[in-house]
Amino acid sequence: MTTAIQSRAPRVMDAANFSIYTPIHSKYVPNPKSLNDILSEEFGEGGFEIEMRHNIYNVKSKTKLNSDP
Repeated sequence: MTTAIQSRAPRVMDAANFSIYTPIHSKYVPNPKSLNDILSEEFGEGGFEIEMRHNIYNVKSKTKLNSDP
């Protein structure tokens, strides 16, 4: 008796070609709206995606986040 094993396609993490991932813990983000405003200023509208998992914001973008004040 043989069984067929189906392989699953890997989860597509960069659906919009966002290849840089920057984790930011939520304790460093007192206001999520401010985070969105800062990222919009840094990357432009539609230049990033934010995902929250286990108290960490995962920022996906095409370029690195500039850490200069």
